[in-house]
Amino acid sequence: MAQVLPDALRVDFGYLSTPLTPLGSITWTDVTSSVMLDAGVTFNRGRSGIDTMARPGSLSFTLDNSAQQGTEGRYTLGGTNQVAGLALRIPVRVRARFPFAGPYVDLWYGYVEALETGWDNGWRPTVRVSATDRLARLEKRKLPGLIRGVQLIDLPSALWPCTDSDASTSAGEQSGNGSVSALATTSVGTVGTATLTFGESGLGPGPDGQSCAVLTTSSTTAGYYLTGSGLSDAFTNTQTVEVYFQAAVAGTATRGLVVVHDSSFNTLVTLKLSATDKLVATTTDAANSLTATVTGTTTATAGVWNHALVKQTRVGDTVTVRLFLNGSSEGTPDTYSTASSSATIITGASISAGALRAASTGTATGLFYGRLANIGIYPTALSATRITEHARVRDTLGVYTAETSAAKFTRLADVAGLSATEYGFSYGSPATTSADMAPFPVGDRSLLDAANEVAIAEASAVYLDRSGVLRLASRNKRYGTAVVFTVTATAIDKGTGFATDMGAVVNDVTVSRPGGITARSVDAVSVAAYDTHDSTTTVYLSSDTQAVDMAAFLANLNSEPVPRISGISVDLVSSAAIVDEATILAAEVGDRFQVTGLPSASTPAATLDLIVDGMTDTVTSTSWRRAFICTQIDAGSTVWVLGDATYSVLNSTTVLAF
Repeated sequence: MAQVLPDALRVDFGYLSTPLTPLGSITWTDVTSSVMLDAGVTFNRGRSGIDTMARPGSLSFTLDNSAQQGTEGRYTLGGTNQVAGLALRIPVRVRARFPFAGPYVDLWYGYVEALETGWDNGWRPTVRVSATDRLARLEKRKLPGLIRGVQLIDLPSALWPCTDSDASTSAGEQSGNGSVSALATTSVGTVGTATLTFGESGLGPGPDGQSCAVLTTSSTTAGYYLTGSGLSDAFTNTQTVEVYFQAAVAGTATRGLVVVHDSSFNTLVTLKLSATDKLVATTTDAANSLTATVTGTTTATAGVWNHALVKQTRVGDTVTVRLFLNGSSEGTPDTYSTASSSATIITGASISAGALRAASTGTATGLFYGRLANIGIYPTALSATRITEHARVRDTLGVYTAETSAAKFTRLADVAGLSATEYGFSYGSPATTSADMAPFPVGDRSLLDAANEVAIAEASAVYLDRSGVLRLASRNKRYGTAVVFTVTATAIDKGTGFATDMGAVVNDVTVSRPGGITARSVDAVSVAAYDTHDSTTTVYLSSDTQAVDMAAFLANLNSEPVPRISGISVDLVSSAAIVDEATILAAEVGDRFQVTGLPSASTPAATLDLIVDGMTDTVTSTSWRRAFICTQIDAGSTVWVLGDATYSVLNSTTVLAF
């Protein structure tokens, strides 16, 4: 086998890159000749064990900053001798690479986070580079809340979440466009006991416990509603208007949800509820006698959150109006012609919410009694897929439709602004995830934190692969996966051994499912032998059955103190003749490998099956050491298979999966 030479390691900077530069658009510069291997290069990624969550990886190395590299001080941050276009900054991209059968392939990818100038032996200038991988940024990046996050993906021209404080009298605009006003509280008639309030947590839609606008009325013509202005009215061909609403009581009269209109109430786009709680959309151009109406047939149930949306699409002179309730198309699409008008769709620069506005006069009637949230206006006609997604996230912790952990992970990545090439999955067989999940709060949590919540439900891991792609491993990735590489026992470091202790023993497990049961499972045999070692976890699963199964699985997983090995280390230089170094360097989190040739008389087995949880590389001028953090595939890692000669003995070779 070819020897791994430490100087085969390559380090590149993407000097002109920013954190937002797409990976495929970065111009890389090889700086390997400046890397001081004698000072060591260290990089790591993954997690520290099966019972831990993913955390950011790091890379560190030292650059020769002397005149031997062309110009002394070329790597000094802000220095006068930096080369134009090759100036080292924070946070430029950096990567470590190795040639696999010729072409170089990423081993580590991330961002420069710190630069420290110094001197080697008191005379040679140096710069110590410290970098972190993308998980560090995903750990800091706070999610905006599920509904608002999904809305922001589609670049609204105006957005009012209505999540303002209880002292507020208006709803702040949060699209970031700047020119759009807040929605101000406006009264009509003798308001009497009518109210319009904000700020009470837990009343809004979605799983985040957000607040909303709460409206009570004295009558359909006396009370409060919201008004705003400053909208873009330059919608020539497409527009979408949406609102999340909850009627307090079943209807007895027509009520307004949202009206987009011009200042003279000549053009109006109206979303309203009929007296029988059917959704209705109308577009009106009074000056040109244009109108279109779509009437829904599905009842918008009072007392629960609904999602209403109307979109317009213009082709030639024909504009089609479509209506949606909770993600499903409602009624028969209607059309109007722009041939006699200004050749633009009907729209306006003002908005009213919680009331109807009369054409030409603007008289406010049909006041809404209930709750309003997340009013959005978009310059595009949202696709059916996006409309379904907007409607889906109204689900609360108590009222929801279950979805897979893959769908949940995808939504979180989308909300965080990751492109489709920046996240993915690592599957076993079959290529699918296993957990069905309930909604869970994500507002003000980091993407990494929220993604780890999905990993807990999937009983698996979130990790960053060698190229910096965020991945969710499926539950079956650990069960019966094929061996990727093999290491002979003579290649691993001296001093590697097995430890048997009570530290990992758990035999009394409680699993709480928000909105569902709290399940407890006890391994009575283990408790009798070793006393109680308990654990409690909260998991956002969608059914009580899954919670019960998870508790039983976890109570059985580590109920016995067995000999374990938590890591191995291989020097790829000194062991080059007996290991396949390229395969070892290509290893990914979740890969299965074996250590063979163990002395069976003094170890648990002659061959050891392990799963990679994390890895650390330490490279010097004379060595390349890779250390794997790993978990044994034993009774807690392999699932029961009926009739199999090896995997059919519960609690001996296998456990029941869930």
